[in-house]
Amino acid sequence: MDLDPDVVASLVVAYQPIAYLRVTPIAHRATPLGMGFGKTRFASPTDAFKLLYAAEDLATSVAEAVIRDRFERAATRELTAGELACWGVAEVSARVPFRLLDMRTRGCFLLGVSTDITGAKAQDEARQFSQAVFDQTDLDGILYLSRPRTRTFPVVFGDTTPAADAQRDPNSPSVAVAGRRQCLFHITQPVFAKPYLVTDEERRRAESAARHGALRRVQQRLLDLRRLDHR
Repeated sequence: MDLDPDVVASLVVAYQPIAYLRVTPIAHRATPLGMGFGKTRFASPTDAFKLLYAAEDLATSVAEAVIRDRFERAATRELTAGELACWGVAEVSARVPFRLLDMRTRGCFLLGVSTDITGAKAQDEARQFSQAVFDQTDLDGILYLSRPRTRTFPVVFGDTTPAADAQRDPNSPSVAVAGRRQCLFHITQPVFAKPYLVTDEERRRAESAARHGALRRVQQRLLDLRRLDHR
C-alpha cells in the first residue's frame, strides 16, 4: 500500500490529548500507560510497533475497550459492576502535541484507500494501512473516529524496540514515551475503578420498579376503559 506523500502532508494535524481516558484491566493499574502487541484496529500485522489508544470521554473508552459489538440486537443494553470489576480507568495527557494523520472525514477518499480502514468491523485493511503509515512517514500516529461512538480517537505509535522496555520512563512509572518523536504521555489522574456503573443490586431494583411501573400502567388503562364503559 503506497501513500501519496503530498496527500499525507495535507492531512497532518497537531493534536494534543488533554485529560483523555484509558480503560485497561485493573490488574495493570500500576502501569496504565503500558502497551503491547494486541490485535486492535491499527495494530502492526508484523508486531513492528505497539500502540497507545486514548478516548476523549468515558463512554467512548468503555465502548472501545469493553463493549465492542456486544449490544447489537440486544434487548438489554447495560453493564453491571460485576462485569467490569476487572477494569479500571486512568486519565492521561500528552505533554506536547502529536503529529497525527487525520482520518476522521475525507482522509480515505483523498488517499484512495478503502473506508473500511476506519469504519468496518473487519480490521485487516486497517492494520495494513497503519503499517504503511508507520513505514512511509515519520508521523506519531493516526486520528480517527471511534466506530461505536463516532468520537475523536487518537492512536499513537508506541514502543518499537520489543527487546527493551523503552516505552517506560525509568524515573516515573506514571510516564510513557510515545510517538515517533518520543513525546511523553503522563497520568493526570490515577487509576480508579468502576465509575458510573450499574451494580447488580441497582439493576434488580430497576427491573423490579419497571415491572411494577408497567403493572400500574396496565391497571390504570383498565380503569380508564371501565370508566368509558360506564359513560
